[in-house]
Amino acid sequence: MQKKEQTLKELRYLRERALISPGSRDKVDLLGMTTSEVATLVHDLETHRVELELQNEELRRYQEELTTMRDQYAELYNFAPVGYVTTGKKGIIIQANLTFGEMLAFPPGGLVEEFFHSYIFKEDQDIYYKHRKQVLATGKKQCCELRLIPRKGEPFWARIESSTEDGPNSKEERIRSTLSDITELHDYRNHLKQLVEEKT
Repeated sequence: MQKKEQTLKELRYLRERALISPGSRDKVDLLGMTTSEVATLVHDLETHRVELELQNEELRRYQEELTTMRDQYAELYNFAPVGYVTTGKKGIIIQANLTFGEMLAFPPGGLVEEFFHSYIFKEDQDIYYKHRKQVLATGKKQCCELRLIPRKGEPFWARIESSTEDGPNSKEERIRSTLSDITELHDYRNHLKQLVEEKT
């Protein structure tokens, strides 16, 4: 008898929480329900429990898919054939991929919170300053070529393509850039230029 009363109390609580609308606080007289009505209520609650389990399973599957996509993105970002770098106010590096770190001979994460212009050849810093200013003013992709100075090794020529994350005149001043080493291309251009000058 006590077990039956306990079951009815649990059913009353579940019925009030799961089947009564949140705005309604009317009591349901479960004791006055017939055996058939109680059986129907138990069936409804069991169906609701199964639906919740299915939803939880679906959420777990979505979480696994998101984790896989995040890992794939991280791999594509870090091991891309070009350098990726995000800078904030005053050109401070917020994020950089492994390729960009290798370009400047830095370990992973070693460039974060450094000033990007610190690694630009002195004579080319005006180029970067104008490039950055134009990107922030227009919000559109801009390109420039300048020399970068790695922590170890000789300066090299790089092509930079940049755009803002938040559109023109954003207070955040976050700029995403891709960098490609074009030293060989630059040397080849100079070689062709010399050949033309010699022939003329």
